[in-house]
Amino acid sequence: MHPQVILSLNKILLHAPSFDDAWKKLITEVPKVFGCEQVRLYRKHPSKSEVIARVSGKDGKQQVITLSFATSSIAGYTALVRIPILLKSLNRSEFTLIHPDLRFDSRYDAATNVVTRNLISLPLTHGDAFLGVLQLVNKKEGTFQREDEAVARLLADLFARRMHEELQIPKGPFDALVHGGFLDADALEAAKAAARQRGLPVSVILRRDYGIAPMEIGASLERYYQVPFVAFEGKFFGDNALQGMNRAYLKKNFWVPLKREEGRCVVLVHNPADLNLMEDIRHALGATSYEFRVGLPEEILAFLGDFSLLPEAAATATAYTDAESSEADAKAVASGLAEFLEAAEAGGDTVDVAKADHVEEDISAESRQQAVSFVNKMIIHAHTIGASDIHIEPSKPGTPGVVRMRVDGACAKVLGVPGDLLPSVVSRIKIISGLNIAERRLPQDGKAKVRFKGKEIEMRVATLPTVYGESVVLRMLAAGQAMPFEKLNLSADNARRIEAIMKRPHGIFLVVGPTGSGKTTTLHAILGRINTPDKKIWTVEDPVEITQPGLQQVQVDTSIGLTFARIMRAFLRADPDVILVGEMRDLETAQIGVEASLTGHFVFSTLHTNSAPETVTRLLEMGIEPLNFSEALQGVLAQRLVKTLCSACKAPYAPSDEEWEFLVEQYGAELFPELGVDRQTVQLYRAVGCPRCDNTGYKGRTGIHELLVPTPEIRKAIARRTPADEIKKMALDAGMRTLFQDGIAKIFRGDLDILQLQKVTASD
Repeated sequence: MHPQVILSLNKILLHAPSFDDAWKKLITEVPKVFGCEQVRLYRKHPSKSEVIARVSGKDGKQQVITLSFATSSIAGYTALVRIPILLKSLNRSEFTLIHPDLRFDSRYDAATNVVTRNLISLPLTHGDAFLGVLQLVNKKEGTFQREDEAVARLLADLFARRMHEELQIPKGPFDALVHGGFLDADALEAAKAAARQRGLPVSVILRRDYGIAPMEIGASLERYYQVPFVAFEGKFFGDNALQGMNRAYLKKNFWVPLKREEGRCVVLVHNPADLNLMEDIRHALGATSYEFRVGLPEEILAFLGDFSLLPEAAATATAYTDAESSEADAKAVASGLAEFLEAAEAGGDTVDVAKADHVEEDISAESRQQAVSFVNKMIIHAHTIGASDIHIEPSKPGTPGVVRMRVDGACAKVLGVPGDLLPSVVSRIKIISGLNIAERRLPQDGKAKVRFKGKEIEMRVATLPTVYGESVVLRMLAAGQAMPFEKLNLSADNARRIEAIMKRPHGIFLVVGPTGSGKTTTLHAILGRINTPDKKIWTVEDPVEITQPGLQQVQVDTSIGLTFARIMRAFLRADPDVILVGEMRDLETAQIGVEASLTGHFVFSTLHTNSAPETVTRLLEMGIEPLNFSEALQGVLAQRLVKTLCSACKAPYAPSDEEWEFLVEQYGAELFPELGVDRQTVQLYRAVGCPRCDNTGYKGRTGIHELLVPTPEIRKAIARRTPADEIKKMALDAGMRTLFQDGIAKIFRGDLDILQLQKVTASD
């Protein structure tokens, strides 16, 4: 369909006295142009998060259909996410591909005696203003295609422009203040410039420097964003009201949930037109329907207990509420702490810690005893649930601290800690990790070991001073033996190639990825395979997280000058066969690694890069000599950790045609047959949720990988400093599969779903 076909429709819009007059003609003309049965128009409610359609029914009477911004209807979901939706059928599988809770509302069908088979649903937006939803229903020949959607988008733009003109919505959030005479256009621009220069919201400048009342600013925002304005009236939300949400995250992004009940959320935001923020809110809250309100950024902070940007009078008015909320929070935290300790005591578990020198502590005996019990039970709980990190975070005076734990890459609040107990807890952790409990002004790092049920648990401890006291992070280090190579979940081809590399006498092999992507685990799994009595293996790590018999492992200690580079130079005089370098942090370390690999040693190391080809160019940019590096390099393995579907509750389903086509296209149509997947019998799996996975649908993580093994052509390209994109093309031709391709293969194996794969590869 050529875009020129809508010129006739645009003439109707331009020449009609009003949009309503134009709509009376367009309701019959649009279906003719698009070859469909029906066009539907939903208009935005002036003050609610709803869209409304007025329909002439079979009996001639007009009916009003109201839909919330929610997953309960196609039009409502289009209004919620404000992106076009093309449905070639109303099959459940196609709905699930868009959103697992998406539903079809049949009231328009019933009112007009039309049964929807396929449709295009488009948001009507002009700038930041959302005006409604336009839908094209039932293509008469076949189904709607992407070219239909492209032309429909042009029509939606024309609709939105005419509707916007009639509403006379201001062009900017504060333009109504100019129209109302509160300041002129030059003053508004000066206020915006001052806000940028001083790092403050524009509304704060308008209040402080121009004396404009917050209700007037709010009315301007309400008119522009077409959602109700909510002002701060003295009450802010304690931790209970926020239900464990991260207060710092909410403050940073200027939003707060005002009400949550029965799957419905009312959310206060500073910019309802920010679609990325809307998407984050939906992920964070997981509700079925939403209503948005607009607020001033400084007042949203006040709802969250931060009055720093409010005038003094407003801040003073909140003092009584602040104390009231803190008292309620303190009672709840004390109750939760008691339950936590009682539950842990009921298990009868204890931990033993290494003896430490006696240090005078400025805490009461009762507090000290409770802190010991709390720390022991906290470590046991983290070990039991498989947490990788424990975060102990202070809050402002009079407010409870927080303990959060990271499981499968996601951080979640476990419980609160009364403010008067928190210093004792921090001191206890410092004692068992050999830190100076009197030093509270500087960061400290240490290690702690505890024994639980005969098993050692080792932790890396870091303390940092914050404005409200010391924050502590305990990293639960991997203990015991290295992971078996077979458990890495490498593809058969990647495993075969790496095993071939292991047999080579010298060279360099790199494992790359972001922090927490399992690089050290992978390297130790490889070392475990080649760790035989005939090989001398040295490792330099910071810290040593995994220990293996037969390895000589050295811990970096920069405080005494024991750096990666210095240790590696010493290794070269210690008759090594294999050297593992925890990380190539600098040019000197990288150069020594390359030199060692060229003089008869095999060097394994890691690097913080996003992909295998990018690693090559990163090292060359660091200053590595390209010819030597091209000869030394044996392979680069990029990897990520992805949440796996819970094996106890994952549910099989047959993918829709659109989902199948997406996976084939992303893997590469010419390469796809190598997966051996049959379209007729294929089954994918979706997350469901059960007690075993805390009703998340996901349990554990697995790796996805991208292995670059240099061919003679790639080595020549490295020596010529060829860009990463060209090296990537050459590697793909030589058999490399990208992280996303490896993830797709694991989707077909039932390990993952598309959502989790896209989350970890979105930036690649």
